[in-house]
Amino acid sequence: MNTVSYILNGTTLTFDSATGALFEVSHPVAGTLVSGGKGILDMAWPYHSDFDALRCNATAEHYGEAPTITGDESSVTVAWSVMPRTIPTGDLEGLRGGIKAEVYFTACDDKKSIAMRCHVTNN
Repeated sequence: MNTVSYILNGTTLTFDSATGALFEVSHPVAGTLVSGGKGILDMAWPYHSDFDALRCNATAEHYGEAPTITGDESSVTVAWSVMPRTIPTGDLEGLRGGIKAEVYFTACDDKKSIAMRCHVTNN
């Protein structure tokens, strides 16, 4: 697995560069807070009564694209132009274009905290 790490307010965020999954969160004082993590967000909705709920998340296997991960000492952005899906859906009209998602991590002014927000667009 290839990873990329950023440090915000002393906390190291390590992402799987292929999926965007938040793999590890660690801090020099608190230690490792998350290890082996699998994702940042998970969305689900029923799209057909005969199937399990359709889920979109970073580690799903169908129709997705690798994310773009960018950052500096004050913020990190993980952006998917199309979030991967957990089950194949074919070419259903309501699902064409997929779901776009962006997750933002921002170092807070208190020099201790990190704010996280997410923006989801149904294409």
